[in-house]
Amino acid sequence: MPATDQPVTASLDTACDAIFTFDAPTMVGLVRADAAWTLLEGPPFEVPEDLIGFVAPSEWEGLAVVATGVARRLNDLASPKRTRLTFALDRHGRSASTITTVDGTTRVDHGDESAVGLLADVCHRILGLPAAPESTSPMDVVSAIWLADVLSAHHALGDGFPLDDWRGIVSLHPFDGAADERSWHDIHQALVGSGRGWDALDPADVAWTDPPTLARLMLATLPPLWFLMDEIARIAPPQIDGRVRDLVRRPGHAGTGRA
Repeated sequence: MPATDQPVTASLDTACDAIFTFDAPTMVGLVRADAAWTLLEGPPFEVPEDLIGFVAPSEWEGLAVVATGVARRLNDLASPKRTRLTFALDRHGRSASTITTVDGTTRVDHGDESAVGLLADVCHRILGLPAAPESTSPMDVVSAIWLADVLSAHHALGDGFPLDDWRGIVSLHPFDGAADERSWHDIHQALVGSGRGWDALDPADVAWTDPPTLARLMLATLPPLWFLMDEIARIAPPQIDGRVRDLVRRPGHAGTGRA
């Protein structure tokens, strides 16, 4: 069913411009007719996670999405701005996007690299394309779970779980401080092979993802590792903070998640 009766010149930039006027959030399929796109109605959704598991009809040559959100500059996190985002992607992996705030509209040129982010990941998987690579290790998840548990135990128990007791702290590590050399590919393959899900993802959802998409979905369920490490540094003795950082940075473990 066409989402619009008006043909749109067949470029990804013009697809972004066309869907900008739609109610957000909206997804449409792109089908080429001569030198123009026909925009086909896509699945309804409220957040990108609602689209997990959807596979684009074979006739779709691409897709376009409009959504709203909040943007913050890294040097001005205290001043969020309402944002309207468009993103268009074709089956060759080429993409275009715009970001609009009260300051105006910025067109984003992704060049030869895949766009990164949950919405971009989901759009790539809908078209059966690989998502952008993920630079972290599965040990980021392990370390985040560990430090979140450490902080939760300390806040709940106070002096009953002191942050100067390294033995107690490392006892909460899922692998007792040991490293795990598995890659995101290994984790994805293991979950799919055993028919298991993760958190809110059922086994079919996990199979629909690829390793980078799964990695970012898993990481999104936890506080950022850099935030947890900063919190440890704020309330734990310096020698404990140092041992935490040494363990997290050990080969086979995670990075800090922030430069």
